[in-house]
This record gives sequence, structure tokens and C-alpha cells, in this order.
Amino acid sequence: RGQGRGNSGCYIHGMEIQVLDSFGLKGENNECGGFYGHRKPDVNMCFPPLSWQTYDVEIKMDGENVVATVLHNGVKVHENHLLKKGPVKPATINLQNHGNPVVYRNIWFAEMK
Repeated sequence: RGQGRGNSGCYIHGMEIQVLDSFGLKGENNECGGFYGHRKPDVNMCFPPLSWQTYDVEIKMDGENVVATVLHNGVKVHENHLLKKGPVKPATINLQNHGNPVVYRNIWFAEMK
């Protein structure tokens, strides 16, 4: 129940994109696809439990600031969300572990030109 439903996250420049079983919930900023505590996803795209979830995150510079566009299960849920005010160092990415059963696979990093 609640935050115990496969709770995890992906931190980019210190801001967490929530990973959580939020199937059938409202899609708040502390649920799957939300920037935890900052912004809820435009739509809750969480698939049912035990389904693989996909995230595509594009990070880019907007002047001196870093912004992110996030696709969750192929649907854009954030566009140009401010991650960090510049100037900035290269991106830091961390995966969170709250002790809930969560598995990551096929993590790719690609420089876009």
C-alpha cells in the first residue's frame, strides 16, 4: 500500500523521478512518473503490477539551465521540466533503493547532437 508498492526512483541532477506501483491512482507528484515533491505527471501512465515500465528521459540545456522531457511507457508526461539552474556540471544519475522489490534493466545513456 502507498509508498510500499515497489518504491524506488531515478535521480537526475538530484531530482527524483518516482518509480512506484501507481496503477489506478491519481498520478500525483509522489507517484510513478512524478518529479517527487515538485510536479505530478501530465497523465498517470503506470502499467499494472508485474508489467515492465519504460522511461525515456531527455536532458538538455536551456540557456544555462538543465531541463528534462520524460516519456513514461511511450507517453510524454513532462516537457522541459527545470531540473537545475545553471551553470552545471555533467549529469549525475542515481537509482534509489527503499528495500522494495524493484528491478532495472536496459539502462541506456546516449549523447544527442
